[in-house]
Order: sequence, then C-alpha cells, then structure tokens
Amino acid sequence: MPIKKRRGRKKKLDFLRASRDLSKLEFEIIEFVWTWKVAPTSLVKEVLMRKKTDWQAYKIIRRLKLDGILEEIPKSRYISHRLLCVSELGFDIYLADRDFIEKFRFRVHAPAHDYLATAFHLSSLLNKSDPEIKLYSEQEIQTLAAKLLPSNLQASFSNRESISMQHFPDGLTSFNSGDRELNVGYEVEINLKPDYRYKSMYHLYRINHGSITTTELVFFLVRTFGIAKRIHDLFRTYEHDSMPLNCAFILMDDFIQQGSEAKIFAGHYKNHSLRKVHEILWQKFGNPIEKLGKVSDWTSFFPKRQSPMKSISSIENQKPDAGQTPGVSVAQTDALINKGVIP
Repeated sequence: MPIKKRRGRKKKLDFLRASRDLSKLEFEIIEFVWTWKVAPTSLVKEVLMRKKTDWQAYKIIRRLKLDGILEEIPKSRYISHRLLCVSELGFDIYLADRDFIEKFRFRVHAPAHDYLATAFHLSSLLNKSDPEIKLYSEQEIQTLAAKLLPSNLQASFSNRESISMQHFPDGLTSFNSGDRELNVGYEVEINLKPDYRYKSMYHLYRINHGSITTTELVFFLVRTFGIAKRIHDLFRTYEHDSMPLNCAFILMDDFIQQGSEAKIFAGHYKNHSLRKVHEILWQKFGNPIEKLGKVSDWTSFFPKRQSPMKSISSIENQKPDAGQTPGVSVAQTDALINKGVIP
C-alpha cells in the first residue's frame, strides 16, 4: 500500500512562470540542501562550487534566497552560524524532476540536531571517490522508496505508516563490495529520549523481521556522558533478544571542535578517531583508503565568518550609476572588521 501524499498539497511550480531560468548548478544546490535538510553556504561551496570564489558562491546563494527558493535559519545555542534550507517553492522545484518520492517533507523542525547529523555523517565521507560507498540522509530514508535503501533495512521501511513507533536513523552509510554489504548508522542525541524510543532504535538496527541485520556499527554523537551511559545501559537490557549492537560514542563539543578527528570515548573502537574508524571499516573489504577521499577543511562545516566579502579593489571599481553595488565607506569597513565579517 503506497504512502499517501500530504493532503491539500498543490504543485505550484511557480518557477516555470518566473522571470529567469535556473542553472544546472542552482538545481544541484537545491537538491543538496533538501537532501541534507540544512547546510551553511560554506559547505554548499565546498561540495558544489570549489572552483568559484567565496564571493561568487555567496552571490549565487543570495540570488536563490531573494527568489524565495532557499531560506536562512538564524544561528542557535549549539550552531554558531546561519543555515540554509529549502522553502516550499524550492521543494516544488526539486519535485518537478522526481517520481520516486513517497512522502512529502521539507520543513526543518530541529535545525541544530539536523545540522549536527549532517556534519557527523559527512565529516569523514564528504569527498568519497568510490561509487560503492553510498550515503543516505535522514531525509532520504524517510522519503525514498524502500527498494532504494540498503537491502538489509528494506523490509523495515517497506510500509512506514504501518509501524507506529518506527525509528528513522539520522543517517546511514552502506559500504558495498560485490555481494557483500556493510552498513553504518549515525545518531545524534542532544537530549535524552524516552526509553521506548531507544528500544525502537535498537530493534531497527539489530532485528529485521526476525532475522539479524548486518548493521556493523552505530556512531552516537551525544551532548553529555550521562546520555551515552543511559543509551548503553538500555541497549544492554535488549541484548537477550538478539546479538549485541556495536556502538561508538563521541562527545558533541569534541566533534564541533575537531570534526572527524574527534575521538570515541566509549564503546567500540575506543580512542580511535571518527575518521580512522571509517578507514578501518572500508579496509575490511580490502579497499584502499584513498577511495574514501580527503578529509575536508573543517571550517567549511563550521565557518568562522558569516558571509564572504568582496575585495577592496572590486568595491572601488564599481559605480553606483551603473546599477552595481555602491562602495563601502571607511566607517562601514571598520564596523565590518569589528563584527568579524572582514578578517
């Protein structure tokens, strides 16, 4: 039984009546932001606009915001920079070329959690170079047809609405080699959930309609040691139903500061970095580490500046009467420097 589409939804497709056509790059930006729910401009540039300057990338993103296709979420307690998300119009644009979405969703309800999940998932795999390493965001897990997800979890997601307490991972990575498949889960726990939620989580990874799944490891990003201990203790009580679930716990503050070099403080692979464990898992298939790709500059995930600025020469060369951005005064420049916008 297919999942029902959201009632009352109208496919406006306003962009077809817009005053301009979107470029291939702009469509790719919309797809990336929808897939990962939220992302800063710096991460979008790292993935899709490496050959462009910071200012060029900023202008492209700004145009999408002015057109109402992307929206910006203010910084929060845990995320100290602004994040992009798609608007309803942006989601309509994304849907126009896709017929495999089974559930409409695009609104962001927990931006800090969602972005930490994105960074946690991508920090060691952003530049992966092997097609046999497949990444599935929470957005995709909740919306794609079950047959498009990792094989060992397809039965669990074949009819999402029939499972009242179904847990959806914050992310999945599937390492494949021939007929072999090794899956890794990602969970972000800023706050402790009710106990029944962790039982649902445990059974998703460990039991799949009566058979043991092939989930190799679940990474947990937790705010406190107490949250990690509670999850560990609850999982121990479920082990009589199945084999133990391998978990690796990393502290949120450590991760925000060090990225993929953050160390596992409890569970499997203790004292190894997040990056190193991904290398170990990939090498289990006898594959070279290089195919994981180089680890990205961590400032693309957690940028220090709010937005890039033009060079002084480009500002001086612009003429207001030509319809270009007017020059910036000395006082304005000093104010920007004091705010940290200009280094």
